[in-house]
Amino acid sequence: MVVKDVIRLGGKPAILSRGYAGGRRSSTPGSGEGPLEGNDEYHVLKANLPDVLHLQGKDRYQAGLEVVRKGADTIVLDDGFQYTWLFRDLDFVLIDAIAPFGGGRVLPAGLLREPLEALGSAHLLGITRSDQVEPIRLSTLSSYLRSLLKGIPQVHLRSHAVAWVRVSGGSEPPEALKGRRALAFCGIGNPESFRRQVLGIGVRLEGMISFRDHHRYTGADLERIGERAAEIKVEEVITTQKDAVKIPPGAESASWKYLRIEERVASGEAAYQEALLRFMKAG
Repeated sequence: MVVKDVIRLGGKPAILSRGYAGGRRSSTPGSGEGPLEGNDEYHVLKANLPDVLHLQGKDRYQAGLEVVRKGADTIVLDDGFQYTWLFRDLDFVLIDAIAPFGGGRVLPAGLLREPLEALGSAHLLGITRSDQVEPIRLSTLSSYLRSLLKGIPQVHLRSHAVAWVRVSGGSEPPEALKGRRALAFCGIGNPESFRRQVLGIGVRLEGMISFRDHHRYTGADLERIGERAAEIKVEEVITTQKDAVKIPPGAESASWKYLRIEERVASGEAAYQEALLRFMKAG
């Protein structure tokens, strides 16, 4: 969302990311062999933003120098709030409405990377999956953040379903699977969000298999998914784009589909645009 809006405003963005585990391997489906070609998030961004330069690596300072040499005038850091080595003109921090505070403790006791008070240095807060929780829960979360982090504007975001895409190619509109019986699988940080989203567009979810975040799929995994689908006699096998980029098309998975989504502003558009314009002028 941010990258596309930077382009719309006339910028030439590049993306820098750390590149954690879960890369896709350049070999036959299910072999689990071959060199890593970048992690799952890299391939999702590459598929959705094919013309945007994206570098992965630990040293994002050096990567930043490289993309500037290649013509970028705006650098977007993926997961960069804790990367204190670089000065940022805009810190846009995202908070999951379904599981906002990761148990309320920092790693390893919880999922927080920093105490909540550290968010006080953010310039803009984005509450994601705002459409997947009850209005009263969203209102309570929003009010709490306003009291804790006074003066920081908020944006409520929602994941908009764009299309169902076959692993082997070809796509259908989101409503194409309405009423169809499906088995879902995913290896993402919040599988509940995927479950809620597919139910929200009318899919009849008969089962769901969850793997750890950034899971690397093996032949045994694909067989397990296929066997489960046959066992419960579903019409569709569905997953996320983040998972699909790690599954090369094969006889077993060719007809499986992933849901392509994009983030959109549900409320707070003025605050978002103001922050983005201020950031562009600062750059």
